[in-house]
Amino acid sequence: MNISGTFLTLNTPTKNGNIYSTECMEKAITNIQKKIDTRRFLVERSATMSPDVSLGNVCGIVVSLKIDENKLVGDVELLDDLCGPEIKLGLSSGELFLRPKGFGTIIDGKVEDYALVSLCVTKYQS
Repeated sequence: MNISGTFLTLNTPTKNGNIYSTECMEKAITNIQKKIDTRRFLVERSATMSPDVSLGNVCGIVVSLKIDENKLVGDVELLDDLCGPEIKLGLSSGELFLRPKGFGTIIDGKVEDYALVSLCVTKYQS
């Protein structure tokens, strides 16, 4: 099951007030591009505070990730397990969202040195 979408709007405050610049996200994508190319950048069923990805929490693979018109967009391939159809339905209906999970420094609401860890499924749009 493949899903395409917008995962984050850049240069605009998110719901938690943080701003991810285009430059910051371009660097983050560059740093994980090899993982994307080798199908090792993953989608998690839920957001965790851990800087690691638990394989038991994986529900998909990120196929592409790029910046397009001030947005972080991409394609993911959901795994055909018991949760895949349920997650796809939630994403299609707007009840669930995909958003980036990562870590960085926040200075005056602006995120710097951001490191992408995964995309995660959440009930809250970023």
